[in-house]
Amino acid sequence: MFTRFNHEGFKKLIPGIYMKVVGHGKNTITVLFKLEAGHSLPRHNHIYEQTGTLISGKMALTIGETRYDVSKGDAWTIPPDI
Repeated sequence: MFTRFNHEGFKKLIPGIYMKVVGHGKNTITVLFKLEAGHSLPRHNHIYEQTGTLISGKMALTIGETRYDVSKGDAWTIPPDI
């Protein structure tokens, strides 16, 4: 699967959090998020692997019990059920 980046197609997930699925396969998904300052995504898990890249800004990301200070260009992969 190949996707060109554009700013369209983001859907409001919860207040201050917007998401867009840009790639997926049998066991993985790649999602773009737009997070407004001061908002956070509740702790949750998925049955599939999830990957992402921060396009701009900074944020804190917790995977399992580990917290990461994420900056523009940083990428992550979250294993299933974490």
